[in-house]
Amino acid sequence: MSGGRREKWARNEFDRNLRFEREFDEERQRRMKMEEKREEEELEWRERLLGLPIEHEKQMIQMHADACQNQLQILKIMARFVVHFFEFTGDGLGSGLGGLPPQIVQNAQHL
Repeated sequence: MSGGRREKWARNEFDRNLRFEREFDEERQRRMKMEEKREEEELEWRERLLGLPIEHEKQMIQMHADACQNQLQILKIMARFVVHFFEFTGDGLGSGLGGLPPQIVQNAQHL
C-alpha cells in the first residue's frame, strides 16, 4: 500500500469508528430516556394505586353519612307524624300527648 492509500484507509477507519461511537452514544441516550420514562410511568402508576384505597374509603364514608342523614330525615318525619297523630286524636289514649311535658311536645313538633 502506498502512503496515500494508507492515509485514506486510516481516515476512513477513523471516520467509521467515530460514526460508530456517535451511534453508540445516541443509542445509549435513547435507552436512558426510555428507562427514565418507564420509571416515571411506574411511579405514577404506584401513586395512583396507593390512592385508590383512600378514595374508596372516602366514598364509603360519604355513603354512610348519606345513609345516616336519610335515616335521620325519616325519623324526623315519623316523629312529626306521631306527634301530629296523638295531638289531634281524641281517642281516649290519655288525651293525646297531654301527659308529656309541653317542652318535649314542642321540640318534637319542630324536628
